Amino acid sequence: MRLGTLTLENNLVLAPMAGITDYPFRKIAREMGCGLVFTEMISAKGFLCKKSATLRIRRDEKPVVVQLSGSHPATLAEAAEKVEAMGADGIDINLDVRRDWW
Repeated sequence: MRLGTLTLENNLVLAPMAGITDYPFRKIAREMGCGLVFTEMISAKGFLCKKSATLRIRRDEKPVVVQLSGSHPATLAEAAEKVEAMGADGIDINLDVRRDWW
């Protein structure tokens, strides 16, 4: 299966689930045949300030998509650039539009 430029082994995708899809869970999902896994939701602001849990992307869980949340487009963009540099195969943006950022 193809998703943009990413080629997946199959069409089984582990949905991002806050508090559940940590590294051990993602690794088990990949071992059980999941073609693509997502990280837990990570605050873009917390990630940039290093206040949130440390994110590591490991070779044995790839391909992996990092889920970022936030309300400020510039903060999300900066976090996305850093996550991409860390080796993320994709980025899932959760934009909180309830806040006044425009």
